[in-house]
Amino acid sequence: AGEVGSVKSATASVSEGQFSWSNRKLDIANYMFSKRSGEVLIKRPDEVGGQQFIIEECEDCVIVILDWMATVSIDECKRCRVFLGPVESSVFIRDSEDLQCIIACQQLRTRDVTNLTALLHSTSQPSIEETENVRFGCFTFFYAELQVQLARANLSPFNNRWFEPYNFTPKRGNIPLIEHPLTD
Repeated sequence: AGEVGSVKSATASVSEGQFSWSNRKLDIANYMFSKRSGEVLIKRPDEVGGQQFIIEECEDCVIVILDWMATVSIDECKRCRVFLGPVESSVFIRDSEDLQCIIACQQLRTRDVTNLTALLHSTSQPSIEETENVRFGCFTFFYAELQVQLARANLSPFNNRWFEPYNFTPKRGNIPLIEHPLTD
C-alpha cells in the first residue's frame, strides 16, 4: 500500500491531461529573420534544434545558422550571404537575387531567383525553376558540431549530388559548376 501512495503523491503535482512537454511554448520569432537590412544575424548551435526556419525580406545581410533545421524558406531576399547548417528536408529559395549561400540539405529548390552562387551538400538533385545566373559548387566547410548535426538531420556526408542539378526551365541557360570553390 505504501508504494501506491508514493506513486500517487509523485504524480499529484501534475494535473489531469497535463504533461511536462506541454509547458514548452515555441516563439516563432526565434525561428525567423524577417525584414532585416545590413545586419549580421547568427543562430548558434542548439538555438534552432530541428525546427523550421524562415528567412524573408532581408537585404545586405550576413546570415549564419550553425544548427540543424527541419526545413528552411528563403523568400524575397537581396544581396545576402547565407550559411545554413544541416537541413533535414528542403531548402526553398524564392523570389530572391544576388545571394551567396553555403547549404547542407536533403533537397534544394529554387524559383524566380537571379544571381545565386551556392556551395551545396544535397542528397538529391538540386531543382531549379525560373532561375537565372546560378552556379553550384561542393560544400567544403566544417565546424565542431557539424558531424552530430548531419546525423540529427539524417544527412550522410557520403551522398552529395550537388553536381547534378535539374533545370525545370532549361531555356534560362545552363548551370555552371564551380570546380574549386575557394578560388573561383
